[in-house]
Amino acid sequence: MKIRQGFVSNSSSSSFILSSKEDVPTIEIKIPVNKLSCYIKINTKEELQKEFLKNYTDIEYIMKDKKCNFEKAIKINNKYIESLYNDSLNEINDGKIIYMFEASNEYSDPYSNLIYEYSIPESNKYKIIKNG
Repeated sequence: MKIRQGFVSNSSSSSFILSSKEDVPTIEIKIPVNKLSCYIKINTKEELQKEFLKNYTDIEYIMKDKKCNFEKAIKINNKYIESLYNDSLNEINDGKIIYMFEASNEYSDPYSNLIYEYSIPESNKYKIIKNG
């Protein structure tokens, strides 16, 4: 095991001291969603439907094929997608804001890389509707 001795003290580094009873403690990092390279903020049912149509293209195909509206198409499409939509819509109806975003190790922003690598931790400040 490699243990570094001493601190680097120049403007491009930061030094930390941690205390923990755990052998390998987990460091929780808070990342504001607006720091991610691609995220969408959704406040209304109409905005939510627009994003679901963009992200889940089967819905639009079903609407055309079955000549039905969005609500009917999402029920026909897939129970998992329907559940994501209904959970998101319930949150909007409760006055909350929905944030849809992707994380990838191919994006240039380091926050996206962290989320891609380590996922999103549970928190009492937000509800995870979809993780991964």
